[in-house]
Amino acid sequence: MKKTIAIILSVLTVVSVLSVGFFAFSSDPSEQDYEYSLNADESVTITAYKGIKYDVSIPETLDGHTVSKIAKNAFAATAINSKDYKSADMIRTITVPKTVTSCADVFKSLPFLKRIDVDSKNPSYSSKNGVLFNKDKTVLISYPKSRMDYQYVIPSTVKTVESYAFSGARFLVSVKIPSSVKTVKAYAFFDCAELENVYVPETVTKIGEFAFGYKSRYLTSYSDEFSADFVNDPKYTQDYEYFDGEKNTVNGFVVYGEKGSAAEKYCKKNYSNQADRKDLKDKFKTVNKKAPTVKVKADKNRTVKVTLPWYENADEYDINIYKGDKLANEHKTTADESYKKDNSFVVSYKKFKNGTYTVKARAVIKIGGYKFKTPWSKKVKFTVK
Repeated sequence: MKKTIAIILSVLTVVSVLSVGFFAFSSDPSEQDYEYSLNADESVTITAYKGIKYDVSIPETLDGHTVSKIAKNAFAATAINSKDYKSADMIRTITVPKTVTSCADVFKSLPFLKRIDVDSKNPSYSSKNGVLFNKDKTVLISYPKSRMDYQYVIPSTVKTVESYAFSGARFLVSVKIPSSVKTVKAYAFFDCAELENVYVPETVTKIGEFAFGYKSRYLTSYSDEFSADFVNDPKYTQDYEYFDGEKNTVNGFVVYGEKGSAAEKYCKKNYSNQADRKDLKDKFKTVNKKAPTVKVKADKNRTVKVTLPWYENADEYDINIYKGDKLANEHKTTADESYKKDNSFVVSYKKFKNGTYTVKARAVIKIGGYKFKTPWSKKVKFTVK
C-alpha cells in the first residue's frame, strides 16, 4: 500500500513539474511579454507574445533558458483591450536573435509589420532590406505585409519563393522574379491586391495553387460594437470585415511568360473556368525573348524604312542607327498599331544624309515598374545616296 502511494505521489510530482516546465510565463519583468514551453534540451519555444510594442526584439534567453524556437501562432492576434486592439496589430519591426533556429511561418500573419531583421550570427536565417530568408538566401520566406516599397526585386540567389511569402503585401505594385527562381509555392502572392502583373521566367518550373492573381473575398459587417473612431482608424481598416472563405481573382491581373512555360500552364489551369474570364489572353501574355530580325531599305529620296517582326504584347521598340562607330539616331518608338503592317513593325526616317550606316533594334515589354528587353538584333548595314 505504501509502495502504491509512493508511486502515485511520484507521478503527481512529475505531472506537476511538466505542467510548469512545458507552459510558463517568464518571471523576469522585462521578459513578461512572452509565454514559453520548455524543450527536451532545456531550450524554450516562445508560444505567445502579449506585449504592445511597435519594435520587438526577441530575447536570446527567458528565465535563463535559450530561446531556440518560436511557435507558429505565437504572434497570432490576441485581444489587449476592450476595443479588441491586438498585440499583432502593434508590431512594426521584429528582430530575431542568433539563438532562434525555427521561426519560418511565424511572422506572415502580422498585418502592419514593416521589416524583419536577423542577427548576422544566426545559423538558420538571414535578412536583407527587412525581408526574411534562409541562411544562404536561396529561399525567400517572408516579405512583411506593410513593407513600404512599391517595387521589389527578388535577389538572384533565390531558388524558391515559399508559400504565403508575399501574402497580403499591401503596397506591392510590381515584383521582378530572377531566372534563378525554380519554384513559386502555393499562395506565394495571395492577397497582393495592388500587384497587377508579373513576369514569370521560364526557369520557374513549379507554381503552386493560387500563387498569383487571387485575393480573399471580404464581406463588410458594420457591427454596433465598433465605434466610429475605431472603424475609421486607418491602422484597422479590416477589423470590421470578415473573410468568408472564398477567393476572388485580382481584377486586371496579368501573368507574362513564354509559350509552353509553367506560367502559361498555371494560367490555363486556374483561369480557364473563371466566370469573369473572356479569354486566356486576359490573364496570360506571351513574352518573346528572341532578338528581332531587322530589314532595312533606303530609297532615292533618302527615306530609310526599318522593318521588324511584330512582337505580341511589346510596348515599344528601341532602334539605334550608327554611322561608323558613332550613334547617328537613337529612337524609342511606341509599338502602336499604326506602325503594324503584314504582322511587321515598320518605321520610316526621312531625309537621311548620304553615307553608309548600320542599324540594330530590340523589343521592349513593360511589366509593372520594370522593362523586359529582348537581346539586340544583329547590326544590318545600309547605304543612303
